[in-house]
Amino acid sequence: MPLSQALYDELRRRPLKPSRGMRANLISGVLNWPHLVMVLLQRVLAFLQRLVDYGPFVFVNTRRDVIEVMERDQDFPSGPVVGPAMVCGPFVLGTDRGALRSADLELLWEAFYGVTDKPLPGGGTAGRTIAQPQNEALFANIRTAVVGIIAAAESRENGELDLIQEVLRPVCVAIVQQHLGVGPPDDKWLKVLWEILETLALRIILPDAVDLNNTEDPISADLVWAKSTLKTAINEAIDQAIRAPGYNGTIVERMYAVLVRKAPELSRAELRGTISRNVAGLAITACHPIAKAAAHAVDIMLSSETALDGATAAAKMADEDLFWGFILEALRFFPLFPLLTRACPHDTAIGHGALRKVRGGQAIQVGLLPAMFDAKAVPSPQQFRDDRPPEDSMVFGRGIHACFGFQFARNVLVATLMPLFARGIVRAPGRDGRLRFDLLVPKSLTVKLLPANASA
Repeated sequence: MPLSQALYDELRRRPLKPSRGMRANLISGVLNWPHLVMVLLQRVLAFLQRLVDYGPFVFVNTRRDVIEVMERDQDFPSGPVVGPAMVCGPFVLGTDRGALRSADLELLWEAFYGVTDKPLPGGGTAGRTIAQPQNEALFANIRTAVVGIIAAAESRENGELDLIQEVLRPVCVAIVQQHLGVGPPDDKWLKVLWEILETLALRIILPDAVDLNNTEDPISADLVWAKSTLKTAINEAIDQAIRAPGYNGTIVERMYAVLVRKAPELSRAELRGTISRNVAGLAITACHPIAKAAAHAVDIMLSSETALDGATAAAKMADEDLFWGFILEALRFFPLFPLLTRACPHDTAIGHGALRKVRGGQAIQVGLLPAMFDAKAVPSPQQFRDDRPPEDSMVFGRGIHACFGFQFARNVLVATLMPLFARGIVRAPGRDGRLRFDLLVPKSLTVKLLPANASA
């Protein structure tokens, strides 16, 4: 199906990519260096804690305090921080307890996973394992696509491939276009979809004080264009679902079917708005965050002989659970978000015994990375262990904001990376073999396929 005239017009009016400035580049540079984050939070800021606590931020980095903040979501909500960054409308990532969040979660669990029983399973590593028959075809297609990419790389003299641009980008874009149902399978659309979702994801993970009404601001103009273009594609998918009800192939179509059945009182505009903002949220969180997680995990495993050998052996045995253990542990060393921000709307305190006072209006900087290396709570934190209990990891969140898409992301990461490790890879020599970023978005990481006889 070719581009519609409306999408074609959106692509034609695309603004130039804006420069993010020194502040954004500095923050990104620090967050892309997990060892530096650890030193800053565990040593420098811990030493200056009493002084820092008088300022606009409160930093927590022990496992006990981090868990407390994340589980006391009514005292330390996410909504005031993340909600305004969700420019395509409310999504569970940025909403707190209430009727809207509850209704959205019911819709998402049924449309995405086929789960209708109560209570809902819960997200993150603590949630119970669920079957995903509705998504199995996608996971199989990902494995087949990666095997084909590997075969193409084998014909090259150097046997190298760029993990980000040649593997993760097409896989994650296909999830949004084919599985969610956003936009046509048109080469122009597939190329720009990655960049649209990058702009919208950066708005969440690197929030700036952007006035979306200020069309003279290049960052604002880029965000407004990305939002408008994504919304146009989603609305066209909703139109298709309305014209052909009953076909439940894509997530857009599944959501439409669920809402028509369970909420017939919704007007056409309300139905369209509910689907649009939830699909936009899924697209933004299912593309670059999954690619980023894969890039971080591979980078860590390529840097450790023990991790690389173990992950390769697990992949060759086709042991998905064992292989996932290596991915999850690698992400403990290099999480997607080493720091999270929570609001504090009223005066309260953190801790047990010697309480730390927190003033209303202060922002809580939650150190996920140092909490996962807290020697008082995590056994042998500096050791890479694929058999570490899942609860030692906070990569996929905690409390009500534990990642709803954890189980989907787990299967996508395994389906994408296992064929590469089963084939046998090492880091490419030189600069190309280093993980490079565009701000917080992985840009390139070249790996080299081992000779066929060495990987057998």
